[in-house]
Amino acid sequence: DTIIFNQFREFGNHLGHWLCTGRALEHVYEHARTKRAGLRLRAFVSATGSAGTIAAGDHLKEAFGASIVAVEAQQCPTLLYNGFGEHNIQGIGDKHVPFIHNVHNTDFVVGISDRSTDSLDLLFNHPEGHGYLRDRRGLSEAQVRALSGFGFSGIANVLAAIKLARYLDLGP
Repeated sequence: DTIIFNQFREFGNHLGHWLCTGRALEHVYEHARTKRAGLRLRAFVSATGSAGTIAAGDHLKEAFGASIVAVEAQQCPTLLYNGFGEHNIQGIGDKHVPFIHNVHNTDFVVGISDRSTDSLDLLFNHPEGHGYLRDRRGLSEAQVRALSGFGFSGIANVLAAIKLARYLDLGP
């Protein structure tokens, strides 16, 4: 017998992230809050992908009132404009809304261009980019190594968080 799990329709994917990832992030936030008085969790930002991870946002919204932010490629604006297309932000999904995505609980959708993620991937994950970051931007070797942990979807999530922070005027 063969069992095929469809992560885009499997409620276990949603529930697992709601319960495990959401609780883990709750503990991380609670710990950070003990170190910094007045810290407020404003949003959980995640590419939609199979819609498992974004379920952690549902947990954080219930616990702290955080907004839920779905990230998608501008070249494939399914949630933004009911559109479709090709993109290179690997691992974030495209051309459909997963059955398990609680879209009614999503507060914002942020589009990120794959040109942005491709460019930052070159900086973060290739020797020429590392040299540029060290020699021309003054980053330490440890900082450059840390950036190499970002893949396309991680870069997209960070860019979306920055766009949201600017939109909500959360930064300096």
